[in-house]
Amino acid sequence: MDMLENVGAGKLKKKHYSREEKNKYYELWKMSNLSQLKFSEENNIAVQTFSRWVKEIEKSSPSKLSFIPLERIAEKTVCKQSLEIQLSSGIICRFSEISDVLQVSRLIQGLHHAFITHSK
Repeated sequence: MDMLENVGAGKLKKKHYSREEKNKYYELWKMSNLSQLKFSEENNIAVQTFSRWVKEIEKSSPSKLSFIPLERIAEKTVCKQSLEIQLSSGIICRFSEISDVLQVSRLIQGLHHAFITHSK
């Protein structure tokens, strides 16, 4: 995407960012723990432009979270085994006995949605 760049004497010139540059800024932003607004300001990028880059990159790249679809065997299934889910944030969810596979599936989907929403 193009950005306006001041070239002196009140003249503005458009600056073009390559896909590699956009990805570099995206990775720097992810590591910075800054908001998109603060990161954009510090790097002289319009926040609307940077926000669009983030959406494009996240839409085009596979999620770092990967989910294995649960096969629905029965409406309610009791397992004698435990289940442990560790999130990239370090949070660990442990289930000593699974009584409802559908509820676990909904929980995982909710955690995924919360992660995506929080990371924006």
